[in-house]
Amino acid sequence: MKIDYIYVVNFNISLVMKNLLRTSKILILLVFAIGLVSCNEQVRANKEMAKMAKQELKDEKILIEEFLNQQYDLVFYEESALLLATERANNPDITNFAKTQLSQLAKKKELLKYYKSKYHIQNDLNHFENTKSDLYKISVVSQKDFDKMFLKLYSDFITSKNQALESYNDDINKTDINEWNEVVMHQNRIVLKQTDSIFNNL
Repeated sequence: MKIDYIYVVNFNISLVMKNLLRTSKILILLVFAIGLVSCNEQVRANKEMAKMAKQELKDEKILIEEFLNQQYDLVFYEESALLLATERANNPDITNFAKTQLSQLAKKKELLKYYKSKYHIQNDLNHFENTKSDLYKISVVSQKDFDKMFLKLYSDFITSKNQALESYNDDINKTDINEWNEVVMHQNRIVLKQTDSIFNNL
């Protein structure tokens, strides 16, 4: 009877040990599975973050291209309108103003090339269709009304362009572009004062 008892006790201990080992294996597998899932989640999260960062860079590059197109459009309008003014202006102050502004466009063109290259913009920069129609308005003005209409239309365009450029300082986080944009907008404000002054003295 005693032998049977010892056998039963040993059998029960053995059974408990087997159950413990089985439970331990299950626990280890569970811990491993949780670790694996957690690791996969981290990898997935890292991939998602990398994807988002890449998208942000792509979005910013699109914004930079748009911004440079706005700058190109400004130069295109200025050059075309100022050349018209040198040919058709009746007032020498307008002729001198146009010649002075034209002389400053070369630097703007060089800066456009520089930023286009720096930020790897492959597409050509183009003027906008509505800019062509704005220029057309100046070209069809009668000779006697040219001076006042040139100053008004030129001022209107510069004002609207400054409004368009201002939004890019909030959208693009590039110090060099933001600083250049501030300089351009400041120069535009000086131009507006000059055109107002000439207009008032006509």
